Amino acid sequence: MRVGEWVLAIGSPFGLNHTVTSGIVSARGRGDVRIVDYADFIQTDAAINPGNSGGPLLNMQGEVVGVNTAIKDNAQNIGFSIPVDVAKTVADDLINNRTIERPWLGIGMSELKESQIKSLGIPATTRGVLVEKVFKGSPSEEADIQPGDIIQKIDGKSVLTPRDVQTMVRAHKVKDKLAFLLLREGAIKTTEVIIGAYPDYVEMRNLSPNTSPNLSPNLNPNNAPSQPQRLQEKQGAGQNSRR
Repeated sequence: MRVGEWVLAIGSPFGLNHTVTSGIVSARGRGDVRIVDYADFIQTDAAINPGNSGGPLLNMQGEVVGVNTAIKDNAQNIGFSIPVDVAKTVADDLINNRTIERPWLGIGMSELKESQIKSLGIPATTRGVLVEKVFKGSPSEEADIQPGDIIQKIDGKSVLTPRDVQTMVRAHKVKDKLAFLLLREGAIKTTEVIIGAYPDYVEMRNLSPNTSPNLSPNLNPNNAPSQPQRLQEKQGAGQNSRR
C-alpha cells in the first residue's frame, strides 16, 4: 500500500447502514496522533464519521488494509485507521483466548535538541534520544536506565527519535531482550532491557515516574503544559468521545 492509493471506507455513520465513502491514503505510519502510543495509523481523507468505527478500509482490490478508528476534531477529511496486520494479531489473540500484551519500556523520551545538549553539558555532536522520565518498577528501571540518559543504539542500531525507539520495541514481544547503548554523564554504558507488558490504566496511574533533576524546568515534562491535539473517536451511531 502506497501513499496516494485509492481506498474505500465502509460503515454506518450516524446510523446510515452500509455507507461507502472513498478517498486516498494520505500518509502511513502516523504515530503522533495522540490516540494510543503503540500503533502506526493509516491516515486517509475518505469520509469517516461517528458510526464508522470498526468498519473496514479497503483498497481497490477489495482487500482490507485497515480498521477505521478516529478523525481529527475541528478538521476536514483527516481520518485514521489501524493497520490490518495489527488488527489481525489482536483478533488472533482474542480468538485463542490469549491476553493482549503490548511491549513496554516504561520511559518518557524526547528527541535530543540543541537546548537540551547545552543544558546537559554534553558535546554538540551528540545524537540520540533523551530519557526524561523512568517509571518505577518498569523494565527500564530494572535495567538501570535513568533520567538524563541518552539512548544512542538499540541492538546495535542507531536511534535518533522517540519514534525510532518505539518502532524497534513494537517489533518485539513481551519478555524479549534488547541491548541498549547509553550515554550517561559523558560515559558510555550498556545494559539489557527485558521488555515488559504495557500496564492497564489503573496500574499506570499508580506508577510514579522518576525525572531528572538536571533538566531545566522548560525541559522537564512534569512542568510543561500539555496541549494535546483533540481527536474524535467513532464509537457508534451518533456517539463520540475525545481523547
